[in-house]
Amino acid sequence: MTADTSTGALRAHPVRDPRRPADSSRRSTGVVIDEESNPDPRRILGRLLRRSSRFDLAIGRVRLASIDFTADDLRPVERCRVLVGGFDNRALLGAVGAASAVPAHSRNLRSLRVIIATGRLQLRSAGLWRWDPDFCLAAGAGLRGWFPAGTAGMVGCLGLSGPVACSIPRLACLVAGTRSTGLLQNSFERLWSVGHDILDVVAAAIDAVPAPASDEL
Repeated sequence: MTADTSTGALRAHPVRDPRRPADSSRRSTGVVIDEESNPDPRRILGRLLRRSSRFDLAIGRVRLASIDFTADDLRPVERCRVLVGGFDNRALLGAVGAASAVPAHSRNLRSLRVIIATGRLQLRSAGLWRWDPDFCLAAGAGLRGWFPAGTAGMVGCLGLSGPVACSIPRLACLVAGTRSTGLLQNSFERLWSVGHDILDVVAAAIDAVPAPASDEL
């Protein structure tokens, strides 16, 4: 699978699993990318989202203010499920309040609140359950130009955790093929089933932050 940098399109090149007979519907494809790739993991994540009708995301540690999705990004998405790791309401209130003082983070929080209002976002915490690494799964007819089965996933660093204090490799793998995406789907469904809803709590925390005096942040 390669990235066409002139168009931003992602083109899959099947990698045959020698243990299995040839079957185009189950072929696994994959490419490893990092933050210096073009496009990088965060851009690929956005492109998958904008071509999906269903999008699932499991991310263990994330700062809400680092999620820079917009309502336009989710326009084609009928259902977006986001699963996060351990959740602490008091810590959430403090983090949201601190983030509101940073212009870019404040914009992200307001965008997240708009997305919540659309009713297409579902948000759960997995409590004590853990997974490693983070992953997402995208599905929809809009992806078939890149992936014939209309599904793709990413595993690893998805570019949503914000900057790190030191320079370390932050790798992700973009995968396709029904066998690989099926594994991701099964894993997500198991985790989702034990999660509890935190959407209203997050919406209330964002609402509790005073609006900026001007939109010019």
